Amino acid sequence: MGLFDKFRGSSDFEPKNEQEAWTSILYACAAVDGEISDAEIDSFSRLLVFKQKFKNYNFGDLFQRLSKANKEIGGKQIIEKSAKKVTDEYKQTVFALAMETVLSDGSLGDKEAELVEILSKSLALTETDSQKIVDVILIKMKGNLVF
Repeated sequence: MGLFDKFRGSSDFEPKNEQEAWTSILYACAAVDGEISDAEIDSFSRLLVFKQKFKNYNFGDLFQRLSKANKEIGGKQIIEKSAKKVTDEYKQTVFALAMETVLSDGSLGDKEAELVEILSKSLALTETDSQKIVDVILIKMKGNLVF
């Protein structure tokens, strides 16, 4: 727990299933700067829609719940709660999708770097695996247009 976490409030937010956990992690990464635009939601939603796990998945009110939770507890706690629901076989996949979300502009700011570190630890990834994923995503995103 951070020094000021007790002042942030509390939330009963808990992902209901693994799909919600994936989405919550990507949402927290996209909202690391405190705001999330419809374009950012569209962007990471496109990453999810092509995964078998999300075939015929209905997001329902998840984005409203995430917006509320992000304001109440912040991305760090959303990630910590959500990472517990990601199965071992998909931890690297979720980390790669999160990296694609935070590195979409080709850079990694201080807040993003801190959240990436929290995500890596919450998913129990090795430093080597995390670094390999970040390196590949940076290569993939090089030269992207920023919207």
